[in-house]
Amino acid sequence: IEPIEIEPLCRYLPDTERRAVLGAADPRTAFFRAWTRREAVVKADGRGLAISEGLSRHYGRKYMVDKNKWHTSHIELADGYACHLAMDRKDYEISVIGPVDPLTMNPVTPGNYYVQHEES
Repeated sequence: IEPIEIEPLCRYLPDTERRAVLGAADPRTAFFRAWTRREAVVKADGRGLAISEGLSRHYGRKYMVDKNKWHTSHIELADGYACHLAMDRKDYEISVIGPVDPLTMNPVTPGNYYVQHEES
């Protein structure tokens, strides 16, 4: 994550998340975690940014879009990276295998990761 002014970017977050980010011990990391969590939900829903207005944080790692509930998980890749996965179920396990090519399972350059999830 490159150094960047966080406060202007927080205008894209709902008030509760904006306050949490700006009040965090590390606002930069908190912003990118909040942003990638919301981005994961938007992508998982499949309708794109059109749902942004209807996207609400239910509580904790859960988000609601219309009547659909999405569960998010932070994926620890490497220092300086923020990544989240959104699923429509809460009972799953995530394993990060990498750095490998997901098709060939051959090693690739550091920083490229394949995420695999398994239902519990």
